[in-house]
Amino acid sequence: MKQKGFTLIELIIVIAIIGILAAIAIPNYIGFQNRARNSETTSAVGVVRVALAAYRAESNPTVTYPLTAAGNTWPVLLATLGNYLDAADQASLSTATGTGGYAYTGSASTYQLTVPAKGDNRLIVATPTGVTVP
Repeated sequence: MKQKGFTLIELIIVIAIIGILAAIAIPNYIGFQNRARNSETTSAVGVVRVALAAYRAESNPTVTYPLTAAGNTWPVLLATLGNYLDAADQASLSTATGTGGYAYTGSASTYQLTVPAKGDNRLIVATPTGVTVP
């Protein structure tokens, strides 16, 4: 009588193939997630850049960007730009950034906004000339 089924060698080969495919696919999937989260943060920082440009266009000519102050934290900057950001933008900005590392320096003629990306905490830098992701 002939037995039906797979031999142990066949099963081990199938498990090895599945393991190899998983070892290739899982890191790529995690990389795709990080890039998507970094894009989300880059987009959110772009919204802040537009709000800063609007603030500059409407502000007193001697103070064109929000100035750096001791209490300039992310919530304070968002509150300063509140008239230029709608509620949806403010909600997305509060969840689009990573942890720690936020920095804003502003003067009358320029600013630099540094925000950690949500994906891998790379620092995204916004200036009047653009947004960069090192």
